[in-house]
Amino acid sequence: MRPLPLLPRIIVTGYAIFPLIATAQYALSPLISAWPRLVQTLVMVTIVVPIAVICVVPVMSAAYRKVFAQAAD
Repeated sequence: MRPLPLLPRIIVTGYAIFPLIATAQYALSPLISAWPRLVQTLVMVTIVVPIAVICVVPVMSAAYRKVFAQAAD
């Protein structure tokens, strides 16, 4: 399957990443708030990016295709 065009890909990725980061911050804040900011960021990236790339972005991309393919018909 071909990748989405650039602008839709940026939008889908942004909408996928934002709630994941917000949820991870909320869930992990009590555990890592005393750590240095750089380490907190590394932990967040290590958790959020694989979840987004493997699970969320493909599902949202497929949904985007389905919605806009029907709109084009």
